[in-house]
Amino acid sequence: MTIAEKLTKIAENEKKVYDAGYKAGYKAGYADAPKPKITFTIDSFSVYEAEEGMTWGEWCGSKYNTDGYYINDWGGVTKDGMLLVKDFNWTSMTENDVIEANYYYNLGV
Repeated sequence: MTIAEKLTKIAENEKKVYDAGYKAGYKAGYADAPKPKITFTIDSFSVYEAEEGMTWGEWCGSKYNTDGYYINDWGGVTKDGMLLVKDFNWTSMTENDVIEANYYYNLGV
């Protein structure tokens, strides 16, 4: 086997390993890599899942939003006409805010 043939074989084997890792999502940084899940609570009793680092806008459009939350015309997270707020300081959550793991959010006015 020539050197060129050996190098070609090595490159083919490396590509197979790379493709297998990419498809399985084990390589960090790839778009299809599985992201860690977090949980958070709304109104003290409804626990939801999200992907770590997910914004409220992403979450509202995702499979994790099982209760009909949406982004209103002003960019606030809303359900049944009520805004999602952080703590009891009434800071409204917006579509660009990142969801915090293990946090307790509330629906306000």
